[in-house]
Amino acid sequence: MDISNNSSSVARSCWKKFYWRYKQHLTPIKQSSALSLGKAVHNAFDFYYKGAPITETVNDLAKTFDDEIAQSSPEEQESLVISKYIALGMFTQCPFLGAKFDKIESEKSFRVPLYRGVTFQGRIDGLVKKNGDWWVRELKTTGQTLRQFNQRISSSSQGTAYVWAMKQLGYNVKGIMYDFIKKPLLRKRVSEDQNQFGTRIMVDYKTRTDFYFGQIYSYRSDMEIDLWKNDAISLAKEIRGKGRTKRYYRNTANCYNYNSECPYKKICFEEKPDNLMLQLYFKYKGKPIK
Repeated sequence: MDISNNSSSVARSCWKKFYWRYKQHLTPIKQSSALSLGKAVHNAFDFYYKGAPITETVNDLAKTFDDEIAQSSPEEQESLVISKYIALGMFTQCPFLGAKFDKIESEKSFRVPLYRGVTFQGRIDGLVKKNGDWWVRELKTTGQTLRQFNQRISSSSQGTAYVWAMKQLGYNVKGIMYDFIKKPLLRKRVSEDQNQFGTRIMVDYKTRTDFYFGQIYSYRSDMEIDLWKNDAISLAKEIRGKGRTKRYYRNTANCYNYNSECPYKKICFEEKPDNLMLQLYFKYKGKPIK
């Protein structure tokens, strides 16, 4: 059995969502513009850390959004255009692009044994070596303040999991280096179109770098890593138990998170999901449902 940080987080939040996503292998067809933004920015930074010139990376980032905009409905295009400007502001104005390290390794996938036939798998944004010490490199785009973000990452199970995994692969990792990028708080004026608003966002990123960007080193002790491993093993046992009982119950408190509806809510409140609903909103293992 394979588990990951994502599947573990979903299991902890709602067993029914875990069932749809990881047992029935249903994934939502539509992604929100926020998800598109996060993915595009992550890809741009990975492209850069792999050695691509900044100009080439910027062009690739813009093309990613242009392609998605061209395939989207008119209702979705405005938010995607604004997301494009935000992504360009995040990348082009980031003060960490010129940071010097002893060594840099870009995005890395892993799959390591956890417990009796259970493997833990995932992907980190990269690794950096500074003053002889290795750190997991993670890029986070967030709406939180730097103080709120710092409080959250100090006990982040994802960060601890990645440190543990890299140690299993032979890296003497001290903790996680977070590149923190804040999402803009600006609001579109009535007199502005999406391009004018987007340009204003990019200018704000340029003039207020201290507000939008931060780099935080978050250390992980051996005790924290051992506690994470114990929790992960307990969850793996629970997942196996659910597989035997087939009892995946709903957690209706999580039907709405971050002001958006869980994509599986459309099928969670039916005794048997309607086939047309499945075809309209979901893919099976990455393929359209027939």
